[in-house]
Amino acid sequence: MDGKYHYFSTEAEAKAWLAEDEFVSLEGIDLQDAVEYDIDLEWLVPPKASSELELKELMYVKKT
Repeated sequence: MDGKYHYFSTEAEAKAWLAEDEFVSLEGIDLQDAVEYDIDLEWLVPPKASSELELKELMYVKKT
């Protein structure tokens, strides 16, 4: 990701753009993926915010 805002005509167009960076939607992650990629599914929740600016700050979380 480049840290910039991107606007798309459709959700499908946005998903295609994200897929180029190996994006997988949360709904597409199963237990096998979680084990393979060391993802704690209970910890992983979609970010929520009252504005786009607040949301942008929550979009990247460094796993320690």
